[in-house]
Amino acid sequence: MHTVARGDQLQLIFELYSATIQQLTDPDEDPDGPRLTITPVAGGDPVYSDVPAARHLAVGKYAFVVGLTDDESVLPDGEYVAEITNASKAGVDLVDATGQPPTSHFVLLDAALAVAPDRFYMEPIDLSRTWNVDPVPTEAEVRAAQFQLDAWMHRSLWPTVYAPPPFRLRGSNVFTLPHKPLIKLLTLEGGYIPGRRHQRWVDPVGDPSFLGLRGWTPIPLEQAQVTLGSGHVWIPSGTLGGVFTQVRTSYLAGYTAIDRDATLAVAQTVAWQRFKGFSDLERFSSGQVSREMGKSLVPSSAMDICEKWRVKAYR
Repeated sequence: MHTVARGDQLQLIFELYSATIQQLTDPDEDPDGPRLTITPVAGGDPVYSDVPAARHLAVGKYAFVVGLTDDESVLPDGEYVAEITNASKAGVDLVDATGQPPTSHFVLLDAALAVAPDRFYMEPIDLSRTWNVDPVPTEAEVRAAQFQLDAWMHRSLWPTVYAPPPFRLRGSNVFTLPHKPLIKLLTLEGGYIPGRRHQRWVDPVGDPSFLGLRGWTPIPLEQAQVTLGSGHVWIPSGTLGGVFTQVRTSYLAGYTAIDRDATLAVAQTVAWQRFKGFSDLERFSSGQVSREMGKSLVPSSAMDICEKWRVKAYR
């Protein structure tokens, strides 16, 4: 899910398919259609509606450009969904390539937080001057090194939107997000899954799913209590006072300024990949494989530096 800064332009491209013949198709409403509607995922009235396409790129392919207001009272931070309307063929609504209604989700943030996750931790020229990387690394070298570090840490250090699989709650109202520090919750929903048969039989009221309470229930963000540094989140109980058995959320986590140690790890990884290349490299000494000469694309020295940021739950 991509992020967009308030006050910027939102640019989206939609491909529209016929639901019957499964090929790209212009709607019968063209040129008046298709139109775009943008609505908060949390619910409420559309913030933009009936937006015409900016360009007709090809058959069934349309580009939309929306200038987003910088007024936070009109566009608060959060997740939004852009939906295509007024687009049909022979009375049947057009769909996307998967056969679903054409939609696109994005997260709107304050400009200070909407940082592309692939932004350099340090520009190549500054990396060379600070850590004596010679010759000056190319953008491709720095991006490859940073990509490998991010993959090893299971995260980017820049503010990034995460939407992990649902968390299982075992009789507790507290769960912990794996990516820290937490900047803010974006969406929060609780749900129930059936307990074991003996639990439903002995205490059906204690198991709300016994009563048919399935699906997801939105939890107002203002009711949650969050510890930003540790990622601990407390949520209220659900229907009938029962503790939710699972919760799903999307959230923003990361740093707005990059630690100097992280840039050293990038420099070390650039140097390591220049020496090692991208093929397997092993050096044997007294019958043992040197730790520094293994198959990893990240050197052990950089791993040691970045261990404090690594997402442990993903190991």
